[in-house]
Amino acid sequence: MPDTPARGFRLQRHVDTLYTESKHFAPERKRLVKISTGVNIEYVIHEHQRPDATKEDRIVLVMGFQEVKEAWTPNVDQLLHQWPVDSNLKILTFDNRGAGRSDATWGRYTTSQLATDTLALMDHLEWQDAHIIGMSMGGMIAQELASAAPERVKSLSLLVTSRGKYVNDRDDGTLRRILFTRDPDAVTKLVVNMLYPKAFTTQIMADSDEPIYQKLVAFHRQRIDNAAPSSFIGWMGQMLAIITHYVSDERLTAIAQAGFPVLIIGCGEDDLIPGRELETLAAHIKGTHVKYVAYEDGGHLVTVQYMDEVTKELLDTFHRASS
Repeated sequence: MPDTPARGFRLQRHVDTLYTESKHFAPERKRLVKISTGVNIEYVIHEHQRPDATKEDRIVLVMGFQEVKEAWTPNVDQLLHQWPVDSNLKILTFDNRGAGRSDATWGRYTTSQLATDTLALMDHLEWQDAHIIGMSMGGMIAQELASAAPERVKSLSLLVTSRGKYVNDRDDGTLRRILFTRDPDAVTKLVVNMLYPKAFTTQIMADSDEPIYQKLVAFHRQRIDNAAPSSFIGWMGQMLAIITHYVSDERLTAIAQAGFPVLIIGCGEDDLIPGRELETLAAHIKGTHVKYVAYEDGGHLVTVQYMDEVTKELLDTFHRASS
């Protein structure tokens, strides 16, 4: 049975965390590199450094469909602030092929190809291994990475993702409308309604009388206004990668048998990837080293709706890898 914690986004400090992008993704911190797979990838390294630290951990954050590295802002902020004092930390965020400032190459994309890009970026940074965290399409990429190179995975966290080959019975065409809608207010409302359950957004903040919906609309409108133009080539390439993604029972079992700690997080009100997909992953990636957490009232953007709780689960997973 999964653990089912629940408190979530409700305080002004949660809102403040959303707006730390300028601190963690300042223009001078961004790097563009041509990796061995032939594509240019933009990335940022976020560091927590202490002179008396006795060890260093590395984290790779892999984002989902048409999202950019900046979408990890609240999680980067919390991980850096809550990291143990006796350890240095480096976090890698990057734009996948086909998104943000990375190349949008012609041709069919696959999740295994995007996993190879991720490994090539780790090679460029001379990172032999890391804690791998993937969200949505990023979780599909993380599965492929763990399957292809388990020796490079210290822990594996799979958030609101799928092993593939399912029919999304909740798809109402919202993604296509977002792509082709030009009115930013309309796009913002589509995004918020897609990423969060109505039962959550209609609540009131715990420390003010403002609706949570109002806070989230303001945040996502700001992100949309500042976003790099989306590439139709990249959109189609990544969509093909999602549609064709599949990790077999045998490969999921092999991931489990690799022995590194695994965290699986699913959400019962996810309009993009149904919670049953995470149940399927948990049914095939089994063991005492695997933890499955379900937020029954959670939506797709669980890293915002339950930012404190997700950060705690990630930190616990890293601790399991080092103990």
